[in-house]
Amino acid sequence: METLKEKRSRAGKKGGKLGKRTITDETKLKNAALKDFRIKASNMANTLLMAQTQEAIGSRQIIRKDEIYNKKGQMVKVEFNVVEDPKEIEKVLNDFEGVDGRGEIDGKYYLITQDKPNYRASDAILNRTFGRPTETHEISGKDGEPLIIKLDT
Repeated sequence: METLKEKRSRAGKKGGKLGKRTITDETKLKNAALKDFRIKASNMANTLLMAQTQEAIGSRQIIRKDEIYNKKGQMVKVEFNVVEDPKEIEKVLNDFEGVDGRGEIDGKYYLITQDKPNYRASDAILNRTFGRPTETHEISGKDGEPLIIKLDT
């Protein structure tokens, strides 16, 4: 078996170059940037997982219908606002228990909405956690007949 020293010697005689692998400055910069990116992504892993989980289950909002009145007591417009006060959210959720998510509470009209869950996000989370499920593919010939493969020797 030829040693590395002998290989280099032979390559040198042929005018070729067999030396240590060199890394260009461009590759060094790319590797450094990739290392920094991986560190930042690792530090954000929990935040990213929570965002993807929220996307997977869909988000819910409580919308309140607010009627705006002028000084004369006449309604001038209607606004729909997202409820953000935790106490108001708790009250609405408790009062709407078992109801379809819409109705009046204390003279205010509320509607609970939900975005559709993103099943691709849930698949991605499950695949990363438990591994991708095994997939099987059936191949058949024309009209479902068995596929015949002939090998020429």
